[in-house]
Order: sequence, then structure tokens, then C-alpha cells
Amino acid sequence: MDLFRQVVADKKLHPQYVNLRDLLGYAPARAMMDELANLFADVDGNFVEQFQSTGFDARTFELFLSAMFEEQGHELVRNYDRPDFLLKKDGFEVFVEAVTANPPDGIGGKPYQAFPKPRSMTEAIFYHQHEIPIRLGAHSIPS
Repeated sequence: MDLFRQVVADKKLHPQYVNLRDLLGYAPARAMMDELANLFADVDGNFVEQFQSTGFDARTFELFLSAMFEEQGHELVRNYDRPDFLLKKDGFEVFVEAVTANPPDGIGGKPYQAFPKPRSMTEAIFYHQHEIPIRLGAHSIPS
């Protein structure tokens, strides 16, 4: 699996993917990720496309988890779409679904911002009480 052979249109590339792919300082990370990708089973056939576009954070996290689980001696089974991993070790089996809390990607014509800058204290409070809990899967904090 070649993570850095572009398979999506330029306008759909995730900005962090572009930095990872193009900036000289990320060469060691690219080499490590290429090595991990060669050991990784792409069970649904769209890992590279998602890694380069809308699923950059989630796919990077899956590569990390895969390496971590193997390093800890787990047998990884990835022969189906969901959940992401079946781990086996010492007679135990556990399923793991890799989940990330990602910022919105340019919704409503706004550019992608990993950490949006609030224009006011009210906007910052609203963001922390309503946006962040939704991304993390919790309910909004009462006002």
C-alpha cells in the first residue's frame, strides 16, 4: 500500500497530508509510515484515499494502533470492515474500533482549522461547551 502516491484530486487533499508528503522535515515520518503501511491490511480498499483526504486523522491513528498492538505482542486480525481490530493474546480476544475526534473540514465554506480562533469570549465559551463535547461524543455542558 503506497500512502504517498496521490489517488485523490488536489482540491480534496487534507492539508496535514500535504505537509507530511511534501515537507523535508517529515521525511523520517514518511519512511516509518510507509513501512507500517506495508504491514497493514486494507480491508475495505479505501485506506489510501481516506488517508489523503477526509480520513487523515483516523487512518493515521489506525496505523499507530496497529504498530502499538503488534509491539505489545497481540495477534491482529483485520479481515472485515468493522470493528477495526480483533486482538488475540494469552487466550483472550477483544475488538477495538479506532475513533478520533476531528475538527470540521471546511464546512460552510470556511477553511479547515484544527484549532479555530474565537472572535470573542462568548464564541470561545460556546465552542468549549457545545462543539468539543459533540466531537468527543458527550452531551453539551449545561449553560
